[in-house]
Order: sequence, then structure tokens, then C-alpha cells
Amino acid sequence: MDWARAKNILIIAFILLNIFLLYNLFSEEFVFTGSRLSANDLDQLVKFLKTAGIEVSAKDIPQSPAKMQVLKVGYQLIDTDSLLKKVFGENKNYQQKGQLYWNGNTTLKIDNSIKVTILDKIDVSGLSEGNIYSFCDRLLDRYGLNEKDKSVSAFYKSDDGYVVEYQNNYQDHFLDISYIRIKIKKSGELQLEKLWLKPMGFSNLKRDIIGAADALLRLASYKEKAEPLKVTAVESGWYFSWESTDIGQAVPVWRIKTDGGEVYYINAFTGELEK
Repeated sequence: MDWARAKNILIIAFILLNIFLLYNLFSEEFVFTGSRLSANDLDQLVKFLKTAGIEVSAKDIPQSPAKMQVLKVGYQLIDTDSLLKKVFGENKNYQQKGQLYWNGNTTLKIDNSIKVTILDKIDVSGLSEGNIYSFCDRLLDRYGLNEKDKSVSAFYKSDDGYVVEYQNNYQDHFLDISYIRIKIKKSGELQLEKLWLKPMGFSNLKRDIIGAADALLRLASYKEKAEPLKVTAVESGWYFSWESTDIGQAVPVWRIKTDGGEVYYINAFTGELEK
């Protein structure tokens, strides 16, 4: 018998049992009371989460009670003919294989008529960190891909260039998975991706959702990695994945981001981890 392996399994099981017991203690005493957590309760919650391998600041835990609805959504369909004219000009001088189009330094790929990827060579003279957002807006206008409900969700700067990521917003909440990602190198190489959801109305009446504190406790029970997670943002919004269909129901979720770039979605009705 491999005693070292058996010992490790027992240690992991003991840790998971402690997390389960502590989760139930906190959820019963603090989370489902329907009131805001006191400063002392928040302090205890933060300490417990740290023992469970999740680091978060009390100020980053939203406490406002809320009701949300299931949102019917569909992915925005690409007007291929219009986009081809925007990318390659009115003459549409390009080669084609399926939904892949290219000419010289410019490549356009359309996936399932909903996701766009553009690779291009652009003039970046005058581009700086100070005007990167207006520069990206002009790019999106140029390709006919701009959206009024977008907001910057991430910005990265390196010696090589810039990356700007936008999220979709609806009624003051994020709407995932829906994004625009723009990567611009100082050499002028451009990579632009877009996958965008459009709201189509609510599917039911508003219901109470679990609190952010509860969502973090749930994440502790789902956590598989031994390395600690450092939480950088906890926000409520809607989540819909396009893997099986392009029209469906976006469920209310808590989106938990970490400094390692990981994103977790906790169903705000059931507390389950969305895949």
C-alpha cells in the first residue's frame, strides 16, 4: 500500500470537511439573515476565507441585497457582406476559404456567424497610453463593430504594445460571455476579437439572489487548486455560454475575478459553479 499517497488523501479529505463545516456555520449565521454583515462578521468571514485559500478584502465584498431575473439573450449575428466591405473595401478584393478571408496583411475570420477575429496591419503613429481608448473607438467605428453599451473591463500595457478588453453591460450589470478584445503592437500589428450578446427581454419575475459573501463561501467549497486565490473583484450580472446554442437564458451570477486572470461564475439562485 502507498502510505504516502493514502496520507495525502486523508489530509485533503480533512481540509474539505473543515471547509464544508465552516461553510455551513457561516452561511447559517451570517449569509441568510437578509441583513448587511457587521464589520466584525466581515472580518471573521475574510479570515475564514483566507484559511480556505481565498484572499479578499472586506471592501471588495458587495453587501447590497438585490433581486434579479433570468434574461433571454441571443448572440449578435454578423452581417458578413457589410463587414467584408469595411475590412477589405468596396471592391472586396480577397481570397476565401469557408468563413476565412484574407488579402496581404489583413485576415478576417467569422465563427458560427457570431464571433469575429480580425488580423491587420495599421498605422499606430501618435498612439499612446493617453489616447488608447479613443484610438480603439475609432478602430471599432472603422470596422462597424462599435457598441454603445460596452465598458473597459481590462487594460494591459507592455513593452510590445497594449491590450484593451471591453465587457457588455445591461441595466448596470455585466453580460457575459460577451466581449471585445483589442491587441495592438507598437509595430502596428492588430488583433481584434468580438463576441457580443443582445438582451431579448426577461423570462420571469425578480427573485432574491444569494449574497456576495455566500458566493465566496461557495467558491471556497468548489476550490480545487492548492495555491491561494487572490480575489480582485466580485460583481453581479448575467452569464450565458454559447457552446451549445446561440439563443437562450442568461442566469444571474456572481462573477469572481482573481489576480491570476481566473474568472469564476457562481449561480446567484442556486449557488452552483457555472461551467
